[in-house]
Amino acid sequence: MAAATAAAVDTGTDAAIVQVDIGGGEPIELPDFRPALPLRSGHVQTAMMPLAGGRPFRERGDARRLIVEYRDGTGDSTDAYHCPGEGDAAGRPVLVLFHGLGGTADSNYVTRTAADVRDGGFDVITPNFRGAGTSGPLARQLHHPGRKEDVKAFLRQLVEQYPEFDGRELVVAGFSLGGHVVLKYLADEHETDGPVVAGLTISAPLSLDATSRQLSKAGNLAFCAYILKKMKKEYGRENADVTPAERKLIAAARTVWQFDDTFTSPRLGFEGAAAFYEEMSAVDELERVDVPTVMIHAEDDPFVPHGHYEDAVFNRAECLSRVLVPHGGHIAFFETLGGRRWLDETVVTLLRSRFWCGASDCGDDDPAQT
Repeated sequence: MAAATAAAVDTGTDAAIVQVDIGGGEPIELPDFRPALPLRSGHVQTAMMPLAGGRPFRERGDARRLIVEYRDGTGDSTDAYHCPGEGDAAGRPVLVLFHGLGGTADSNYVTRTAADVRDGGFDVITPNFRGAGTSGPLARQLHHPGRKEDVKAFLRQLVEQYPEFDGRELVVAGFSLGGHVVLKYLADEHETDGPVVAGLTISAPLSLDATSRQLSKAGNLAFCAYILKKMKKEYGRENADVTPAERKLIAAARTVWQFDDTFTSPRLGFEGAAAFYEEMSAVDELERVDVPTVMIHAEDDPFVPHGHYEDAVFNRAECLSRVLVPHGGHIAFFETLGGRRWLDETVVTLLRSRFWCGASDCGDDDPAQT
């Protein structure tokens, strides 16, 4: 599979340039990003996201719900929502867009991007992770930030169960912890002969430990409580495969760290959150990502420390590109107080650029290796 290698981008407030082929490919000029003065704060940007509202996506007449089986012996399935792109989208790639922790396919940040991608002429599919949103009644098991095999199972079964996607190029993307799971999938589970040609992440944590600690800081406690409430609703749903004792632990958690320390980690066989985070974090796996992948991040993200996005791994990993901007908060990237979002136009621009196409191959010399 032909693929473009990756390089860094500038971090100016006006325009970000992503060089997708260090072997001589043309740089992709992304839209200017000049957020209004009140939006040059990561906390303000982030707070706007739940307040700004979503965009109609599922309500459109040609949108449909897809039920996808995991076929992993659990009996679980999930659902996703597909909307064809405007115009003749049949020959264009399909964006598969995963939500973040505590979110769903209906989250504002998902439907906003999905609607713009659809209007830009691309098919878009918005899955629910196992047990999230409207997939809750379809699954008893629980999603977690390291469950990369679920992305693989979803994509494989999507093509098998819905033949109209067979032969289509898929770009797999994720917001926040959904982006983290996507990175782990691309590093360890991606099938080189499969339909996935590229990856895209928005505000993805690279170290779960650093992000969880950041969430627990005093300035982020309101955000932490908001996310934790959503997590408790998802993990504590009536049909979830959790014991009465585990339900008490879920209810008692006061921070995301405590939730993972008392519930998630022992359930998965770890001795506390620190061990769970160390094992599950994507930061040490980035060099194994084997398809062109663009990672969008704001330096003022209040949850995801910026340091890992400056790490030298990006100079060594052939398939990774960064789009780094000073402002944008966490999964927000608003330009105006009226809700115009730089991120959505940027995603469409990247898809139109076909940034994964080039003369070089990413990853191992042996295409049979993953």
